[in-house]
Amino acid sequence: MKIKNKFGFTLIELLLAMGIIAFLATASVAILGNFNRKQSIKIAHDDVKNALAQAKSYALSQVKSVNCDTTNPDESFREELKGYELRFDLITDPDKHSYALFEICESPSGSNRIKVIDAIKTYYLPDDIFFASDPGPIGFKVLQGGATSPSKIIIIRTEDGSQSTTISVNQNGVIKTDEAP
Repeated sequence: MKIKNKFGFTLIELLLAMGIIAFLATASVAILGNFNRKQSIKIAHDDVKNALAQAKSYALSQVKSVNCDTTNPDESFREELKGYELRFDLITDPDKHSYALFEICESPSGSNRIKVIDAIKTYYLPDDIFFASDPGPIGFKVLQGGATSPSKIIIIRTEDGSQSTTISVNQNGVIKTDEAP
C-alpha cells in the first residue's frame, strides 16, 4: 500500500529539531548571563564616575546647601564652604557597599565640619560589586576643582575578581578611567 500524501514529520526529525532548539537556548542563556555581569560592573563604574564629576562641578560652581551656614549674622558661627568630597564604604548597611557626597564647611575657628548634602542621596553598589579597597575621601576644592587627595578607585566583582575597572583622580582634579568593561 502506497501513501500518496505524506503530511507531518517523523519522530526522529522532531527530536532533532527539539535538540537544536534546546542547544541554542542553553547557549543564549550563558551568553546573556555574561553580558549582564559585564553590564553591572559598567553601570557601577559609570555611577561612581558621575558622582565624582558632580562633586567637582559643585565645588567649581560653589553650590551651597542649607547645611553650610554662610549667612549667619554672628560671625563666630558663620561658616565658609571649602569643597565637596566623596566618601566610600560607609557603614549605612553592613550588607551593601556605598558611597556618598559630603559638603565641607569650615568655621572661623578653623575646625572642619563635614555634612551630608541633603539633596544628594547615598549611593549603593549592586550586590556582587564592591570597592577593592577604601580609597579614602576624594575631595574637590571650591573654585579650584583640584583634588584634595589624588586617589585611585578600583571596582571589582565578588564572584571571581576577574572583572575590574579603575577610576583615577589626579591632583588637578582630572577624573580618568580605564576602558570600561
